[in-house]
Amino acid sequence: MKTQQERFSELCRDLLVSLGDAPEDGSGLHARLVAMMSRLEFADTVNSTLDLGEILDVFLLTAMGKMLTTTGVVLVQERPGRMTVRSSRGPGAAGARGREVRLRRPFKRPVIGPHDPQAPPRGGLASLFADPVLAPLGLALLVPVWHKEKFIGAAGFGRRFNGQSYGKTDLQYLDSLAAIAATAIENGLVYQEVRGLNRELQVKILQLTSLFDTSRELVTSFDPDDILKVAVNSLVGQTAVKRCLVLSWPAEGGSGPVAALKRGLPLNDGDRRRLAAIDTDGLQGLGGESCDLAAVRRLNRPLARLLGGWELECFFPLRTTGPRRDLLAVGRKLTGAELTGTDREFISTLSAQAVTAMENAQLHTQMVEKERLEKELSIARNIQKSLLPRSVPRVQGLDLAQASMPCYEVGGDYHDFIDCGDGRWGLVVGDVTGKSTPASLVMASVQASLRALTMQPGLEPAVLLSMINNLLFRSTEPNRFVTFFYGVVQPDSGGLEFVNAGHNPPLVVSRDGSTRELMGGGMVLGLFENAPYESHETRLDPGDLLLLFTDGLSEANDPEGEEFGEERIVETAHRLRHRGAAGICEGILDEVRRFQRGLKPHDDLTLLVAMKE
Repeated sequence: MKTQQERFSELCRDLLVSLGDAPEDGSGLHARLVAMMSRLEFADTVNSTLDLGEILDVFLLTAMGKMLTTTGVVLVQERPGRMTVRSSRGPGAAGARGREVRLRRPFKRPVIGPHDPQAPPRGGLASLFADPVLAPLGLALLVPVWHKEKFIGAAGFGRRFNGQSYGKTDLQYLDSLAAIAATAIENGLVYQEVRGLNRELQVKILQLTSLFDTSRELVTSFDPDDILKVAVNSLVGQTAVKRCLVLSWPAEGGSGPVAALKRGLPLNDGDRRRLAAIDTDGLQGLGGESCDLAAVRRLNRPLARLLGGWELECFFPLRTTGPRRDLLAVGRKLTGAELTGTDREFISTLSAQAVTAMENAQLHTQMVEKERLEKELSIARNIQKSLLPRSVPRVQGLDLAQASMPCYEVGGDYHDFIDCGDGRWGLVVGDVTGKSTPASLVMASVQASLRALTMQPGLEPAVLLSMINNLLFRSTEPNRFVTFFYGVVQPDSGGLEFVNAGHNPPLVVSRDGSTRELMGGGMVLGLFENAPYESHETRLDPGDLLLLFTDGLSEANDPEGEEFGEERIVETAHRLRHRGAAGICEGILDEVRRFQRGLKPHDDLTLLVAMKE
């Protein structure tokens, strides 16, 4: 059944056809009918879509074509006193799109601007034409857009290229066009708002899904540090924050906080010393709710000053009944935007999950620390044996050595020596998120994939890691990923082609003690499908030391929370280079044990040394 508007349109078309041969005295009626049909077609067009951008473009282009002008903008009032340029055409108009224009008060009638030959703007609206956004466009006319009693915005037009002013007929036409477009624009704004609500709903659904997946991951872990890693990885992945930090300190006091976990925040030894010197007594007043920097400042000014300097703005206490206290500090997003209310709700819920998981982990640790199932240990040992090389190969031109210290009976660290054929050897080191058996299972999959792929001749390192990344993405849980370094060395020439997939940069120590890092290649394995990877090349000169290690070595803590660090690794290796690769490995492990002073390792430790002869 035809709508009333369709029947009216047909009637107008019939009238136009009948007037096709009408005498001159009917021409005025003919012109009015043509104008009416034009408006009807315009109404059909703008009401045929809910896309606000398309509606505004049709409105603007239709008006510009009729008015014979090359410049035009449509401004929409999205908040009181401010209009945003949502559509623009003409020289220099593209730069105005998305910018805000200040509006003192809405206006009812079209306003002639200073660039029209007719007259200056009336009604005190001269400042609108002089706005820094609109002034460069040289607008000659502003037409308001009202929907019933609601001010929608305005359309602005430049000078007409025929040099004529905007006359009464022009203003009447633009007024009618704005009235027709107003309903469509209002519908577009409502649709945009609904879409925004839907997007927000989708974000909440994704966050709930992430929380559900994370909770499944958390309940499988019984190590507080591991739980924090899972929670922080989920936080960073879901909210795209630029940096975050977990501070930990003893519940009974006595020492300052330490950086238990960090993302996107490089801390030097001076930062750690200043952090450790802070008195934590006032932090007991944080309670269990999230807070901002001002709340932390009221309780502890030195800590707030330090955290503010690191651009951390939002804080979530992780209060447990265990022997330690934790505080999650979060900065802004990668885009520079602040956390939204939805983001804060997500992090608060995630923090509560982490606290519950940490409480459960503490209870579980007390029960299982003394007794582990022999069957699990047997399986884990077999997995560990399958991951690690049984012996160090003898390679002409290279002196190789290895060392590994899992913090439990098995670990998630992996290293390997792979015979690539034609005299080349592959050097591998990797680290799976997590520890113990789950991490070992993932690394077993990586080892099997790597061994199988290196049997294919001519496969470049970057291509090889891309294939392993896709295999991990499809076969592991979302919160599982692997940092990985794979290098192929030519022993006789010292040429080294490598790919670093988010791993600690290996260090090359020259005879004179200078060092360089092997960085670049791509992101960690297993997070995103079809992630790009690229190979890099370098050369090992005679006497150069290549040190490959996991973060369990560089981040090994002493009882005060200070990390062993890369400087100690380099210094020890250079000092002991006369002992050869095996002597360097043994010496570095001895230094770590002395540094920790009996403290149990909190992470797996792996070291691989290659010396160019």
